[in-house]
Amino acid sequence: MRTLLPDPPARFDELLRQRERWGAERWDVVWEGVLHINPPPGYEHERLVIELVRLLRTATLRAWS
Repeated sequence: MRTLLPDPPARFDELLRQRERWGAERWDVVWEGVLHINPPPGYEHERLVIELVRLLRTATLRAWS
């Protein structure tokens, strides 16, 4: 869901501080001066990472054998 806040509400700074306390801001990025708040990786992302690690591990073990 895309949302643009040209004039963020007063509580927006509080939201950013809360995200920082939770560690959720580590996925946030700034592009050309625009803050992009991204959700944390979900189940599907983790499943793909695990599958990628399995494939790379198999290829590496074959190359070293």
